[in-house]
Amino acid sequence: MHSSAGGSIRHGAPRRAGGRIDSSAIDSVKNATDIVGLIGRYVQLKKSGRSFRGLCPFHSEKTPSFYVSPEKQAYHCFGCGAGGDAITFLMDYLNLSFMDALEELAEESGVVVTFDGRQERNDVIRDVVRRADAFFRKSLASPGGRRAMEYLLEGRSLSPDTIESLGLGWAPAGNQLTSHLRAQDISDSLILESGVAFRSDRTGDLCDRFRERVMFPIRNRRGTTVSFGGRSLEADRTPKYINGPDSPVYSKGHLLYGFREALEASRTADMVMLVEGYFDLARLVQAGFGAVVATCGTALTAAQARQLRGMASDVFVAYDGDDSGRTAAMRAAEILVSEGAYPMILRLEQGEDPDSAVLRGGAAWLEEVMGRALDPVSYYLSLESSTAGSRSEGRTIGLVRKLVELCGATRDPIVRETLLRKVSEHTGYSMAALTEQLSIVEETGGPGASRARQLPELPARDRSVLRAIISSPEGLSEPLLSAIDEQEDLESDLARAVVRGLRSQAEQGHSMPLLSSLSEDERAVCAMLIPESTTLTEEDRSKISERLFAARRKKRIAALRKRIAEASPEEKDQIVREIARLSRKPDDG
Repeated sequence: MHSSAGGSIRHGAPRRAGGRIDSSAIDSVKNATDIVGLIGRYVQLKKSGRSFRGLCPFHSEKTPSFYVSPEKQAYHCFGCGAGGDAITFLMDYLNLSFMDALEELAEESGVVVTFDGRQERNDVIRDVVRRADAFFRKSLASPGGRRAMEYLLEGRSLSPDTIESLGLGWAPAGNQLTSHLRAQDISDSLILESGVAFRSDRTGDLCDRFRERVMFPIRNRRGTTVSFGGRSLEADRTPKYINGPDSPVYSKGHLLYGFREALEASRTADMVMLVEGYFDLARLVQAGFGAVVATCGTALTAAQARQLRGMASDVFVAYDGDDSGRTAAMRAAEILVSEGAYPMILRLEQGEDPDSAVLRGGAAWLEEVMGRALDPVSYYLSLESSTAGSRSEGRTIGLVRKLVELCGATRDPIVRETLLRKVSEHTGYSMAALTEQLSIVEETGGPGASRARQLPELPARDRSVLRAIISSPEGLSEPLLSAIDEQEDLESDLARAVVRGLRSQAEQGHSMPLLSSLSEDERAVCAMLIPESTTLTEEDRSKISERLFAARRKKRIAALRKRIAEASPEEKDQIVREIARLSRKPDDG
């Protein structure tokens, strides 16, 4: 990381829900972030001149066209047009909001971020969730939570320390949480938006979403509780689990349960374990295995797989040993492969889950079963062999085709070839035949097919002007930015929009371009020009300015000459003098 810088975020542009953020704090965060190190967690980058190059994480490609410029703290893909800065990368790759991305980078880089002014709607919703979290914890410690505490201590064999560290709670019967929040002057609309209650179709009144359930707080990447999962005490009660709905502050497909707590341990060990259940995670944490996360009641998503890749090099999948668990594990492995990971899957015995297995065998069992974890190809074949019996040649060919599709799902050539070699070892097919089949899959639009989009086009003059602005060491103080006449000097609406956006940032106090606040096309154009702008000298920028102003004078002279024929004698004299002035003095006005 670059050396950290101090900064505070206040209500200034850009906007934070209904408020504003101080531009100097955003610049501090960007300047303190090593964009090569950040993107390097997810993309294998190699030095290429003054930039770094790798396979684009936003579309499938065989030849690297994704560039990261440490000088400009920006990235651009020449294949699909994706581009931006560190904030934009987290927004687009991990599906984070602007504020979540900014605050995460601020925390990592050591920049102090504070917010002044009134609370925004999402802040208030998070505060409601925080109050609900405190209510659930207090309820578990109260006499009314005795049955739940006995269930956790005796029925699930969790220690008081584990219960405390995970922040487990108890949702009592009735509508006690709703009453508690209303007593604190929380409006019904906020209670509904937070996801802890719903409106009854029968009575029209609010009802607690969670009743008589052990509560697991779900925290975002920064450790703030944003939702809950609730588990019934009775095994035969349906549904056994209830998960909070998506809300303005929570999206179940974008968060990993336990992410914040597991991050340091995962990066230290360079490995992370993915489990399905909250109690699976609790059991591993209690056994001293901190590098573990879980999905939030859904199948693994691409956004979650990308976060797993950013946590560690080695990703293990430990799902239940029944048929549905094994199928889900294979699907999770496929998602991880498609995001460039090489996951290893633990095969548990029928009827076992990580919770029961670790309770029975302890950390020693976990270490032993991790040692014989299977790669995706071997795991898939192990599932097939347990059900297929004797397999015909036709079924074998079909199986190999499915495995080749799995191999082709990844953008990473090393992962792809490693998987293909596994297929060859297990099936006897040659690498040549498998590689040819992979080419067919890609040509027919299979998982590895390219999904590049058309890049925005720019006229030559617009391209030169934007290059001069972007490459300027003066940043948004570059004189050319303020001197440009959008309508007269630029030819394309896209270039005009970029200039308007950069001028707006300059007016808001930014010192350098903030790509994350531009539109997708505007951002892509700027990012595309960054690699070719790094070689621009001050003399080059001066020549671009001179050519721009010369073209402006020429255009004005041509327009004046057209007016002469219809002008009065007095007006003709004025026009002639103006033409002489423009012809004689190469100014920028």
